[in-house]
Amino acid sequence: MQAKLIVAVHDPLLSTLPLGVSHSDQSFSLNPLVLADAIPEVFSRGNHGNQPNVDFPCADFSLTALGQLPVVASRQTPSIINEDETGKTSTLAICLAGDEVEYREGQYQVKIRPKSAFLNPRHGGTATTGYLSGIYCQIDHERLNTTIRTINPEKTPISLDKPFLLEGSRSSRITSFFSFIDSLLAESQALPDTLCLDDTLYRMLALSLLEEETTERYSFSNINKNWNWKLDHLIDYIRANSHLPLSMTDLERVSNYSSRQLQYSFKAKLNCSPMQFVRSQRLSNALAKLQSKEPGTTVASTARECGYRSTQHFSRDFQNRFGMNPSAVLRHNSSL
Repeated sequence: MQAKLIVAVHDPLLSTLPLGVSHSDQSFSLNPLVLADAIPEVFSRGNHGNQPNVDFPCADFSLTALGQLPVVASRQTPSIINEDETGKTSTLAICLAGDEVEYREGQYQVKIRPKSAFLNPRHGGTATTGYLSGIYCQIDHERLNTTIRTINPEKTPISLDKPFLLEGSRSSRITSFFSFIDSLLAESQALPDTLCLDDTLYRMLALSLLEEETTERYSFSNINKNWNWKLDHLIDYIRANSHLPLSMTDLERVSNYSSRQLQYSFKAKLNCSPMQFVRSQRLSNALAKLQSKEPGTTVASTARECGYRSTQHFSRDFQNRFGMNPSAVLRHNSSL
């Protein structure tokens, strides 16, 4: 999607609402009628209409990405949305501010209040909105259930063919998460795309659906003094695959331990978190590559081959770890 600046807002009420991700450099305005056509990777197909009493229909948007997951923040004038799409995805809608949203699907009817989240399977419901500020993304059912089973292996798959309303602490964690995303964008547009934050969102949503802060398969006393062969296997796995976009969900799946157990064990044994250990392996591999004098080696290629999506992020981590820029290491060894 080609980025352009938000145009002037004609409706004074719309301009009073916050734009949930305000620091994205991809911002634009459009008529709510064309939402699905303009952003099909987030919004479902169907009939998107404006309320008849709206003189200046408008939707302001900002677009960002969490890894491979597109995310849209918006504020829009009153609309009526009829969804009609089959598939294995749901729309996650976080209502930040504005009026309540009425949602109907068959006998199911619910009012979605500000500061709540709504997971909607996109296959026939009707949403009637007022002035609304929200954040939206598309959630893959298979990936979400895989995340749920990784967190709690004894949990049977959750049926995601029905809507879920998340309120209170179950929605506030997700709302706070997107405030954090916006602060990252203010620092660097590349950061949200490089930190596996799509995995973090799936984990938070999975925990919300499980209705508890964390789930454990084993007690800490069953980790055999905090370390055993499964964790040795995990260390070997990280060393062999640190060039891949590893996430906590990947480490849970390989080790069959929960995130909390891994955090506890790595801290006790290695004095770092699991993801800090992943980063340490990437940087050690990068240092060796920069010192190898291999023809064609560049800082950008080294960052890419060692698991970094952003050269800027890689250079910053390298400087913090070794006290010098990767380009300086490369120049020094090229001159020898």
